[in-house]
Amino acid sequence: ASVVSDYASDEVCIVDTNPARSAQAAALGFRTASSADEFDRGEGWDTVIDATGVPAAITDALTRVSASGTLQLFGVASPNATVAVSPYDVYRREISIIGSMAVLNSFDRAIPALAARADLARVLISHELGLDDYAAAIDTFRAGLSMKIVIRPQRD
Repeated sequence: ASVVSDYASDEVCIVDTNPARSAQAAALGFRTASSADEFDRGEGWDTVIDATGVPAAITDALTRVSASGTLQLFGVASPNATVAVSPYDVYRREISIIGSMAVLNSFDRAIPALAARADLARVLISHELGLDDYAAAIDTFRAGLSMKIVIRPQRD
């Protein structure tokens, strides 16, 4: 969201059902809500980003894109997940749908961008664990108890 806000011509609003993550986003200066219905955007947004991969969230996101807007899919969905899309609605509203697998050709740009925002990285990293604690890190993440978890193989 922070990088997106550097390029956005409008405010960046974040929907997160996890109160701790929502509070962290609010502390970073973003408008937050637990539902997109809490934002008064009758005309929709020019760009909607789904970072969840949850089919229900993607379906809802499609309804939030303004005419000639773009839906960007960053979240990792299950390989078997499907979303119902009205081709006519995409055509009529001229919606673009873009997928992004962030790990392809992005680390060379991401590392310097994050290094330039070390203060942001310190806020986003909630846990640093050793490789022996990898299973605990996954459990912590899945339970919604973390922001970002760093695994340090050399950490004791």
